[in-house]
Amino acid sequence: MSVEHEMQLAAEAAAELIADGMTVGLGPGSTVAYLLPAPASRRASLRCVVT
Repeated sequence: MSVEHEMQLAAEAAAELIADGMTVGLGPGSTVAYLLPAPASRRASLRCVVT
């Protein structure tokens, strides 16, 4: 399994924990590109804070 695939799986698992109205802390890494599409597709209302 590639590192990219592992990053994608981790982000998808984390995205399932995000609920509407949450504040989500985002790191500076590239994994966030895998994370954000899931809550966006659910039209979740989020506040994102970057480090």
